[in-house]
Amino acid sequence: MKCFILAAGFGKRMGDLTANLPKPLLPYKGKTLLDHSIDFAAELGITEFIVNTHYFAEKIHEHLKNYSKYKFHISYEPEILGTGGGIRTGIQSIIRDDEIFLTLNPDVLLNSNSHSQDLSDVIQNYSGDCMLFLYPPESGAEYTTLDLQNEKVYFRTGEYFYIGMSLIRASVLSEIPIHQFYDLANTFRKLSQENRLDGFVFPGEVIDLGDKEKYIKLADLK
Repeated sequence: MKCFILAAGFGKRMGDLTANLPKPLLPYKGKTLLDHSIDFAAELGITEFIVNTHYFAEKIHEHLKNYSKYKFHISYEPEILGTGGGIRTGIQSIIRDDEIFLTLNPDVLLNSNSHSQDLSDVIQNYSGDCMLFLYPPESGAEYTTLDLQNEKVYFRTGEYFYIGMSLIRASVLSEIPIHQFYDLANTFRKLSQENRLDGFVFPGEVIDLGDKEKYIKLADLK
């Protein structure tokens, strides 16, 4: 299985922290956010990655040269393509239509703790069209929540939020034009309406570093 890491965004919610650095290269506990995503996927047995880039792309490209034991495909976007457009363009000629791949967002750090084998089994044995990995929000946290019923995800108020990790069969993206902007949420909604959007509650620790306030607090920056 291959892993697609979304790394093309501007990181605007990080303010001045990303004035000269792409968000995936921000440090957290001795590693970059991108490193954490790569290491998490590697723990699940994944050694081949697709990384899309745009903002300060050359810095990410240079950083990935530090890795020699994994294979990387870089999908540079001259213009931002959004989540769906970026993934659809990036997997072209790399992932077959019948192939399932993992997606990760470096904004959210994941630690499966003692559940790595269970999680790996879920990922390796998945045979559906699309699965979103979910997690219950902390009390008082503001998230757009989703409903999970009988292992299917529905776009209505529920008890979980999407953590940016998914399993996608490439064929469900085949109608998305390459090199054009597209929001992946549109595909998720369509699959949900057709009862084809599976859900799984992530069995470990989830650390959301999605904005400057959260990042500064959790990274213990002064």
